[in-house]
Amino acid sequence: MGHSIQHYIFDKTESKETIKNTCDYYAINESDNKSSLPHKIRFIETLVYEDKDKAYEAIENFDKGHYDQLAVLFYHYEKRKETKEITSLRERIKKAHEALENFQKTHAIKNRKSEFASCPNCKSKINKNYVSDSSHSWNMCPLCKTDMSSKSTKENLDRKREKLYLMEKTLEEAIKGNNAKGKSSVKWLVKTEFHI
Repeated sequence: MGHSIQHYIFDKTESKETIKNTCDYYAINESDNKSSLPHKIRFIETLVYEDKDKAYEAIENFDKGHYDQLAVLFYHYEKRKETKEITSLRERIKKAHEALENFQKTHAIKNRKSEFASCPNCKSKINKNYVSDSSHSWNMCPLCKTDMSSKSTKENLDRKREKLYLMEKTLEEAIKGNNAKGKSSVKWLVKTEFHI
């Protein structure tokens, strides 16, 4: 039991009746009571938001809670050919990902010379072969889930991840900026919510 939040995109030229019927169709098929949306969709037409991200933010701000159904307008930009700057940034991000993976492989607990590793939290002595080197549980104690890496390894890893995050945000903004120079159309971003 819970609730499901869905987001749909429709052309502005689509009739509100068609949008309502489409959203009701999904609610009827997926909700626990097999009925249409619990409330009418509020179509907010006062502003056309600069992109889909801003439309998502607007919906969050307008949302009154309790299964509020909302629709806002936003500019959708057709994808343009990537610039040299974007291609270069993609390549740098790829290399940064590879460097991060190599760093993790090199600094994995399994690569230590000693047979056992000590957990700084639960103080257990763990056979290094039982410490996972998969990315989601890298160097974690299998008992208490504490990262058993050294302080310098953690700091180095944090710096590399932060650098990668910033590069990915820069890429995202560069792509948005490039696409914004091209053709645009206005679309609806519709948020629905129903009980499941």
